[in-house]
Parts: sequence; structure tokens; C-alpha cells
Amino acid sequence: MVEVSYNEAKKIANNLIHKRWLDRLTTETYLIVPLAAGETGEYTEHEFVIASHLAEPMYIPYWSALSYHVLTEQVPTTD
Repeated sequence: MVEVSYNEAKKIANNLIHKRWLDRLTTETYLIVPLAAGETGEYTEHEFVIASHLAEPMYIPYWSALSYHVLTEQVPTTD
């Protein structure tokens, strides 16, 4: 564990966001961008993984779960 002040941690996080090593999901939650994203830093994690870190408890609705497990040919909509 690295012991740094809150302000120093904030500076480090903002620097990593600027360099595209981190993506901010909420004010205190970040997504680490893997090396496979390359120099452009273009990467996205599966929406279910992101949701599991943003909401507690988290569940996958019926149709989305069916689509995820390839048990339906219809794609869920987001109306």
C-alpha cells in the first residue's frame, strides 16, 4: 500500500486520466486501461463489469442475461 495524501493521490489520478491510463467512472471509481488498448488508450470494459462496480447489489435483467448467455437471437434495446 502506498501512503500518499489525498491531494497527491488526486494529482496522480488526474495525471493518469490525462495520459489515458485511467478512465473515470464516478468521482471515486476508475477503470484501469490495459496495455492492450495501445497508445490511443481506446478501450471499454463490458457494461456488466462496469455496472457491478457502480451499483450494489447489481443484477442483470432477464433479457440482457439471455442475450449475454446467447439464449436469444433478439438484442435487448435501451428505450
